[in-house]
Amino acid sequence: MNQWIEVYAPPAEPKPLLTLLQREGAAPHAPCGGRGNCGKCKVMAEGALSPMTGRERGFLREAEVSGGVRLACLTLVCGKARACPLPDGEQVVLSAGVLPDFCRDRFAGGYGLAVDIGTTTVAAYLYRLDTGAPIAAASCGNPQGAFGADVISRIEQSLAGRQSELAGAVLGCIGSLSGQLCKKAGIAPGQILRAALTGNTAMLYLLTGREASSLAAAPFAPDCLFGESVDATQLGLSLASGAQAYLPRCIAAYVGADMTCAILAGRLFAAKEPELLVDIGTNGEMALCVQGKLYACSTAAGPAFEGAGISMGMNGGTGAVDHVWLTDGQIRYSVIGGGPAKGICGSGLIDAAAVLREAGLLDETGRIPQMDETASPYLTEQDGMPAVKLGESGVWLTQKDVRALQLAKSAICAGMRALLHEAGLSPDKVERLTIAGGFGSFIDPANAEKIGMLPRGFAGKARVIGNAAGMGTGMVLLSREERLRSEALARACRVVELSGNPYFMERYVEDMLFEEPPKG
Repeated sequence: MNQWIEVYAPPAEPKPLLTLLQREGAAPHAPCGGRGNCGKCKVMAEGALSPMTGRERGFLREAEVSGGVRLACLTLVCGKARACPLPDGEQVVLSAGVLPDFCRDRFAGGYGLAVDIGTTTVAAYLYRLDTGAPIAAASCGNPQGAFGADVISRIEQSLAGRQSELAGAVLGCIGSLSGQLCKKAGIAPGQILRAALTGNTAMLYLLTGREASSLAAAPFAPDCLFGESVDATQLGLSLASGAQAYLPRCIAAYVGADMTCAILAGRLFAAKEPELLVDIGTNGEMALCVQGKLYACSTAAGPAFEGAGISMGMNGGTGAVDHVWLTDGQIRYSVIGGGPAKGICGSGLIDAAAVLREAGLLDETGRIPQMDETASPYLTEQDGMPAVKLGESGVWLTQKDVRALQLAKSAICAGMRALLHEAGLSPDKVERLTIAGGFGSFIDPANAEKIGMLPRGFAGKARVIGNAAGMGTGMVLLSREERLRSEALARACRVVELSGNPYFMERYVEDMLFEEPPKG
């Protein structure tokens, strides 16, 4: 059960509840950055609070209103109050996976910490340095989500003077995960002799407290791409005295060190035939290897796959609908943890769209029919717009949710096509598609292709390798040779800019349509 947090603002100078909770390090996730657009920052709250507005009420169900739930960003504190963030589902921890063969450094003993700082999730892995064996893994939501779901929102908050809060939030999270790992392994933090921390470029800027204005405006030329070791204590980590923390080299402003590590772990650079590596998430980073040449780009898929902007969206934790299918015309589903459904995560969203297309409840433009147009027990209305019930789960998708999915899946598919176009390659020439990332590990490639998130024919070429960024971070932790290799790979990558790219924009519009469902 989450704890109640005491907050205060002078009655003459009321402040948003979200801001006060951020200062306490106890804020709920606010994907829209506190703009009052997503309705996700729900908390239990009481005390000297502003009256509920019609706008706030529009995001809440009647049971929530009567139960004392408020939206933290739209609620002002006008004196003494207290709030309790609603409990999240327990997250699924993705293991470090099996690292490919590589030359490890020689150690007499001790432990190493590898951390993948994702925009949505932070994952940490503990390794034995003498054997290179993974000992334990843990993850949690990135607490910077309280400042916005996307990196742009967080950069804006950083430039508005909240740099130290953003750095402190993620360092506190890493410290907590490190403590969990030490407890699992029965060791003290002082036995961790070195660390490696990866993330996209913005995440590393915010971790280290660097001024991030170079990431906020064209020409997006960062003054630091990392590829360096820093003192772990000075960074803010509680490890062994003198421990160093390595920050892998980023490729560009919006193709980060996480993609460098993914390329390393997936051995993309060694592909003998054309191969695509895609991390399907908020930032949609991807890379292509053709005849030894590397191309990379980032496409703003947005946070829909992480549950933001979806009416009943949530992360891939307990209570999330994670898979949906049709059996004898009936919509069936599974829930993480096996209990009642609380919402739907990204893998369930992709499955649901494919199933609704197959069932004739979505047309190629993504339109849900009105209840009087098609006879179906699954059609309903929510907030005055068409919606579809996912079986008996109590979870639904609205027309607005489908539109958000279309924007996200189109960005991924158009990004792949633009990368191939830059390399002068048609999609049918790709021999293998490698899907990486925590979210990518749980999607059904066949359904992703059915909804047009993957180019036609790619599902049969797909392999899923899990958290490749985390795996690559483990490799640079354990091997100087792999660190040097990763830095060389990052420098060699040709970055394809999608902003203002006419081919990408053309494909982005076309790929919003859904593929025709298979016959028979």
